[in-house]
Amino acid sequence: MLDNKVRYFIWNVIHPVNEIFHLVGKKSLPIYNDEQYSLLQEKLGRVCAKILHVFEQPEFSTEYGIAKRNELNKEDGAFHRVLSLGIKEKHGRVSNQNYSEFDLVIPLCAYVFTDSKAYDYFYSPQLRDEGGREYSILEDLEHCINSLIALYDLRIQFNIELCAIEPKYSVENETVNLHTIDSYNYFENGMTSSCNLRTFEFSGNSWVPADLPFSIDFRLVKSESVA
Repeated sequence: MLDNKVRYFIWNVIHPVNEIFHLVGKKSLPIYNDEQYSLLQEKLGRVCAKILHVFEQPEFSTEYGIAKRNELNKEDGAFHRVLSLGIKEKHGRVSNQNYSEFDLVIPLCAYVFTDSKAYDYFYSPQLRDEGGREYSILEDLEHCINSLIALYDLRIQFNIELCAIEPKYSVENETVNLHTIDSYNYFENGMTSSCNLRTFEFSGNSWVPADLPFSIDFRLVKSESVA
């Protein structure tokens, strides 16, 4: 039987991250992100708040508690950003000077391997600081989760690569199809086919922003129409 530490971590951290993995489009097509009523934004805020609370739970605090959280927060890296978003989710704003204010933006990103005419696309949530610099919250979550599993010696196999880019789809008829699942039939109710879209091209062993040499077909599709 799994101990309470592992059970807590699976239910409060791993399970929500699996839901996020599905929403952004890493398992199948992305679920359309309604920016005004964003389920993805809610899930991200909640899992960051749960990571904030891990250090306060009796199962964890006897080993590494709030003092360890404060130490990790001071490093001004992934933990600082995740914990800051957790504070904002918990209190609605950031008033503690030990944490920072970040805006969460959720662009739909298309990554195209131009030479092989293949591509991948998914929502890539970013935390934007006051200076306009952006950080991938998915990369930050992946780092924090793996660090906590190691810190508390949890018997959990976490092998989800939240930001892995693969040549998953093929360019057909010189068109990149960016289809998102319309779970609640927004489109039939007059939802316009708009999104915060960013496009990237693989160049020099890295992904760089680029205007794609292909047409883009962005549309909402019903979940039952997805094979």
